This record gives sequence, C-alpha cells and structure tokens, in this order.
Amino acid sequence: MRRHVQCNLCGADDTRQRYKLNGWTIVSCQHCGLIYVNPMPDAETLRAFYTEEFFRGNCRPTGYADYLRDKEIHMHQFRAYWPLIRREFSRPGRVLDIGCALGFFLDMARAEGWETVGIELSEFAAQWARDKLGLDVRTGTLLDVHLPESYFDVVTLWATIEHLADPIGTLREAHRVLKPGGLILITTGEVEGLLDKLSTGLCSWYDPPGHLYYFSTRTLRAMLQKVGFRTLRVQGVHIDPRMIGPLRRPAFRGLNRWLPATGRLWLRLIYRVGLYALERVGLMPPQHIGNIMVALARKP
Repeated sequence: MRRHVQCNLCGADDTRQRYKLNGWTIVSCQHCGLIYVNPMPDAETLRAFYTEEFFRGNCRPTGYADYLRDKEIHMHQFRAYWPLIRREFSRPGRVLDIGCALGFFLDMARAEGWETVGIELSEFAAQWARDKLGLDVRTGTLLDVHLPESYFDVVTLWATIEHLADPIGTLREAHRVLKPGGLILITTGEVEGLLDKLSTGLCSWYDPPGHLYYFSTRTLRAMLQKVGFRTLRVQGVHIDPRMIGPLRRPAFRGLNRWLPATGRLWLRLIYRVGLYALERVGLMPPQHIGNIMVALARKP
C-alpha cells in the first residue's frame, strides 16, 4: 500500500514532480527543497521489501548486488570515517548503529572495545548479525525499539537515512538516546553535487522504494538543527562509483561484461589514488563533484 505524506522537514504539502522511477514518483518540497518519494510505501510494504533477496542481489534494479560479497567495500567506508569518532573520545563508549544491515560496522566497533547495539528493519539481516557475529541487534526501527534516554555516546546511520520513512522522527529519537555531548554521524547521497546537476539526477541515489528521501547538505543540516543537534560538519565527500545511475541502467550493464576484471580493478585503483592525491594537496573544487556526503553533529 501507498500513503500520501507531507514534507518530513517543514510539514508543507506543496510539491512539484521531479522524476518517475521504478513506478514511484519523486517530488521536491516547494518550501524547503527536501526531495522525497510521494506517495510513500507504508510500514508493512517496507518490512516486506527488505528480505534476503534485497541483500543478495535478487531485488534488482534496487537493492545490493551482494552485501556479503562486498563486505570489504563497506569496511573501507567504516575504516575511513572511524577517525571522526576516535578523535572525539579518549576511551571506548557505547555506539548505536541505526540500519546496521549485517552488522559489519558494529563488529569493527566491538573489536575496538566499544559496547554496541544495532537497529535493523530487515529480519533476515538482523538475524544474520545475531547468529553469525553474536551482536545485539534489535529488529525494527528506532521508533519501535524503546531505548534508554541519554545512554549512547555515538549514533551512526551509514547510508541509512535515505531509507527511513520518518527521518526527522528518527533523528529526534536519536537525539533523545544520546548523552549530552554525544555525536551522530550520517552518510548519505548528495543531490546537489556537480555530478548530479550535470546528469539531471541520474548520477545520484534516486532508487525508490529502497531510497525514500534525498538530501542536500542544506536540507540535512536543517533537519539536524531542527531536532536540536549542533552541526559540526555537513559536506560532500566523493563519488561512489556503485551509485552512478547510468551504469546501473540496463543499456549500460554490458560495460561490466565488456571490460575485463583486471581493467575494472585498474580503473578503481586510478580513481582512488587520484582522489586521494587531490584531497592531500587541497585541490578538490569548492563545489564538490561527488555524490556522497557526511554529516557530523553533537547533542549540546
């Protein structure tokens, strides 16, 4: 089932249509600019969507190619952003990962000495994390699971906020369960990067019904501040090759078959080395070209 929703950021009900993808309509709020799917899938539809097939690659064109096989890709992201957390805390604390999937980040944080809790809507993924990794993962949403107030030092949402049916409600609850001075770290797609503008939305995270909300640095910062966070950093980071839309469309899927595996490996290596070099010498352009952003905010 589908339901009509008002803007999750400002509450207005005045939109214009931007795209129709996978049978879903994507709109933008005429008041605050938030982009989202409307009508929205209801809670039962979303729970039924995140099955094992979503993680195993049998849910294309949406879903993961193979989340387990691509573990190292996800771990690369977690390791890259871990210093943002580590530099703020002299000793391990408690971390809550919302949308923890198979629990790879929680497993890493536990190895660093942190006490970990995960929230995951997918019963398959939550059960896998409990059975295979021995993690404390609760099935459902943060709004379903009643956690103690001012309990966690860190809350993370790794490529999760775009999946949520109620992102501002989730951020408000995350604020409640964080200790004063606690941090929230979010990664998600960026819909106002130069790459996205040049490709009229094809090179971004537009992927309904898996992705329901699409943020710019401006709208994500506004949502964090609205629920009481003090933003420390909200900025675009880089291009995620897996999220470049045209290469995921049927007409371009032959590229992966045409290019030998060694060629794809060299392209990824050149991309990563080139990006690292630009960042090290400070030559990344003021308006980033990527389609990923990271947000770091503190509970006062």
